[in-house]
Amino acid sequence: MINYKLLLAVVFLCLGMTANGFSITITGPVAGGSDYAGTNPGEIDTLLDWTTIDDLGKANWKTETAWVNSIIAPDTATFDIKEEDVTLYSTDTSGVYAVYLPPPGSEYFLVKNSTFFALFQNLAEIDWGLFDTTEFDNTLLSGMNIGDFTVSHVTRFDGSGGGGGSFVPEPATLLLFGFGLLGLAGLGRKKRI
Repeated sequence: MINYKLLLAVVFLCLGMTANGFSITITGPVAGGSDYAGTNPGEIDTLLDWTTIDDLGKANWKTETAWVNSIIAPDTATFDIKEEDVTLYSTDTSGVYAVYLPPPGSEYFLVKNSTFFALFQNLAEIDWGLFDTTEFDNTLLSGMNIGDFTVSHVTRFDGSGGGGGSFVPEPATLLLFGFGLLGLAGLGRKKRI
């Protein structure tokens, strides 16, 4: 006999995880730009490395691509596009900012201001770059001037995999897994009858 209380608890647990899985939303542009308030930009992307203009030298797509490839080796990336007019968006999570990356999505993106370059791997929602400034060390944090954040440009790169991949949210995956288990339990009960 199936324990319906346990089954109901599993279903509600799965549903509860889907509600908490995506808590970051855009609250609005830091200054100017389109308003994407309420948009879910996905998960926070991974900061891979950062450097300064002094270390990188003359910044152009060739030097940026060479630096990115030195960071992600043995994988390789190819230059995709350089976005000059970039709007920085604030989110409902302190220290987390987003930049819109119009299609086609890219696996890596480089955020640059007048002095610093920061390279991120785009994890989930490839139309958005989402980064957490609390992960920056003090030199990068003060150099990027977060309180007065100005983005010079965002350069996008396609990795050897050819893009950020398909977005499969973990909570929804667990929910589907839970429903699959329920189906198997129902099938097993039907065979016993």
